[in-house]
Amino acid sequence: MRTTKTSSSRINLVAMLAGLSLIPACALEGEVPEEESEVEAEATGGNVVTTWAAIAADAIVRPDEATTTLRTPGPSAMLMAQVQLAVYDAMVAIYKDHYAFSYKGSASSSASKDAAAATAAYRILRTRVPGRAAFLDTQYATTMNAIAAGSSKTNGTNVGEAAAQHYLTLRAADNIDKTYTWTAATPGPGVFESAVAGGQPADYKMVFVPPFTFSLSQTTSFYPAAPPALNSPAYATAFDETRTLGGAASTVRTEAQKQLGLWSAENPFRWASRNLNELAVTKNLARMDAARFFALAYTSIADSLQTGMSAKYAYNRWRPSIAVPRADTDNNSVTVADPTWTQLLTVNHPEYPAGHGFVGAGAVVEAVRAFFRTDNVSWTLTTVGVTGLTETSRSYTSLTALANDIKDARVFAGLHFRYSMDAGQAQGKAVVQYINSKYFRARW
Repeated sequence: MRTTKTSSSRINLVAMLAGLSLIPACALEGEVPEEESEVEAEATGGNVVTTWAAIAADAIVRPDEATTTLRTPGPSAMLMAQVQLAVYDAMVAIYKDHYAFSYKGSASSSASKDAAAATAAYRILRTRVPGRAAFLDTQYATTMNAIAAGSSKTNGTNVGEAAAQHYLTLRAADNIDKTYTWTAATPGPGVFESAVAGGQPADYKMVFVPPFTFSLSQTTSFYPAAPPALNSPAYATAFDETRTLGGAASTVRTEAQKQLGLWSAENPFRWASRNLNELAVTKNLARMDAARFFALAYTSIADSLQTGMSAKYAYNRWRPSIAVPRADTDNNSVTVADPTWTQLLTVNHPEYPAGHGFVGAGAVVEAVRAFFRTDNVSWTLTTVGVTGLTETSRSYTSLTALANDIKDARVFAGLHFRYSMDAGQAQGKAVVQYINSKYFRARW
């Protein structure tokens, strides 16, 4: 493995994500493949790719300076994937050691990588997140002012602009900024009902957003099988576990289990983006490595969210918050209704398959596993801004253990049945495996 040069300064990447701080450094036991390393990594502080990934996450998740309202996970992931694919292809145009995803341009090997990566990210964000213009302009000026004037900077800027314009054109009709009206089905056993009477559930628009790596018509090929019938033993078993451990007033759930449930309560995109960025920084990924890592991870998350949310609205299955109080209507002699039961946490979209299954336990975990080529990844992950959460960070030495905790957490939070977590995880893994087999490959 080629050596990397070190830097004495550490860029405070994650401070850009409002109210967030850097987590302790942690080692990764799976080495980056030899052909992927690069001499220009900063061993202590990240690089322009990780810096702009943090900037992008900040701008995307809070799209308006005038409000603290966060963008929902589906559109956030789609925008982030667009940014990271442009950065990746701009890097490929200069390094030429990987296959491009979509933009097939080429640039001199002497072109500034920093100018290319920053410009590709900035141009897409400046166009698609106009509410953060002042923030983005300041960040871009800071990056570009640190690069010496000359042909290298000019060439890097040009390839970044070209990659960004390619993706802005490619995704001009991606439906992210459109509004779609969800029509509630007739209430009844097994049928999802919005948590807000007469209100719209979250991310219904994802049904209409085209994925990056397969066509919209192919979305259904990733759907899991239908959930267990309401009168089946499998349903009764999962029902009892969630009713017992996931209620707001559960006397069976331990405090440790409650803390795990609360740990999963942060906006999933903000949680994933912060922790993926920290992983890239603590692993000391060089620019090309980081660009490939983020492109793989965010394309996987985006396409998993697209097919996962589509499956949710196709199956339209009720959540425990309705299933438990109305268990006397499910035609299952084993389930017991509890009219006073409420869940520990609240979300508003259909239950099956589970979003934290196809995003967290599925796409995030599987993308990290695919990149590092091992399950033995040491990773400390943080959650912020959750009332009642005292254990804000959790450390893992295996991705399997992390995935299992994510699945447990949503059961302990009363949001999902166990089979939904398992189905979601399998769906997310399938999307990642499909993407990893076709894209972001080294040329040699």
